[in-house]
Amino acid sequence: MILVCGKTDLRKQNAILRAANAIHAHALDMPKEHIADFASYIQVFVTVLRLSQAGEQQFIWPRLAPHIPIAPTEEERTEVEDRADGFDEPLADMREDPELYDGARLQRVLESFGDELREQMQVWIESVTPEQLKKCELKPGELKELVIQDVMFIGQSMGQFFPLYLPWLMAHADRRVNAYWPPIPTTDKELSDEFVREKPGVWRFAPFNPVTSEPQA
Repeated sequence: MILVCGKTDLRKQNAILRAANAIHAHALDMPKEHIADFASYIQVFVTVLRLSQAGEQQFIWPRLAPHIPIAPTEEERTEVEDRADGFDEPLADMREDPELYDGARLQRVLESFGDELREQMQVWIESVTPEQLKKCELKPGELKELVIQDVMFIGQSMGQFFPLYLPWLMAHADRRVNAYWPPIPTTDKELSDEFVREKPGVWRFAPFNPVTSEPQA
């Protein structure tokens, strides 16, 4: 299963698709010693996915939807979230006993909502362009403020996974081609790198190194 990313590198949407691709790609070939880290990687993906949907509904779409009516409906959003909850049981099994690991089972859960996820993310990526945003008559800096509110909501709602959010974004966004990647304060970057060093195994599955931005096999 390949959930193709959009031509523009909207960070959160493409990050979610890249993480889904990584989970599917690694699931069938998981060394026993990496299972716990893989469980953490999947859990962060599910958490970001759920909070991403909620944040967009709360901050982004009330402002953009009257001009760019592409937001997923509540029913569509809930369906993806409900199917993503299918990871809960296999993740619990993985943590309880690595011998219960079943990569095919993880793939089936992902495939149960992969098409819907891709469609929702692709519509977002392909429709929210500079040309489309002109229709919204946004004030200078307004979109940036909406995105900041959305990102802050996700980060503050992640609970124990909050320290992983910034490095998670950095590990799934190709900053080499993204003209919209904002500057990261030195202190935040240093803190992010510290969190990466504390849990180095979690990031082995991501497409990019969150410290160096280099692609990973």
